[in-house]
Amino acid sequence: MKKFLRLLPRKALLEKYPIIGRFAEPLRRNAFLWSFRSSEMLPAFLSGWVITLTPFYGMHTPMALFAAFLFRANLLTILALQFISNPFMEPFIWLTTHAVGQCVVSVLGNHGPVAANAIHGGGIARWLATATLGSILLGFLGTLISCGIYKLLTKPGQLEPK
Repeated sequence: MKKFLRLLPRKALLEKYPIIGRFAEPLRRNAFLWSFRSSEMLPAFLSGWVITLTPFYGMHTPMALFAAFLFRANLLTILALQFISNPFMEPFIWLTTHAVGQCVVSVLGNHGPVAANAIHGGGIARWLATATLGSILLGFLGTLISCGIYKLLTKPGQLEPK
């Protein structure tokens, strides 16, 4: 685990990273970005999984930085989850999220929560809408699994504030 964590940004070396280095001072000031308590980890898992599975490749890191501040989540966890979406895995992620979204749309039909024009239209708008729906649903599944593993590996009260 230590070898993997060495790849991630550390508070002391934020300037060395091209995108994150521009925001070094605000990143250092907010302690919740570096905390591993449940109150910071659970939103990090949720937003990290959903962002990494979205079909907007290339925007994941800026979206993760914004989500860390918005949801007061652990920055390292959100950025670590972005490693899942790399150029080699992205086609598989896109196909899987699209298939899941298409399955949900076919089950719900016109009465689902997704805009009917985007889903039942054609072309790229339909594909993006179904892939985004699938990424949200698979993100929730990834969050459930990650949170379960996190809860199993941490002792009760171990990381909670005193």
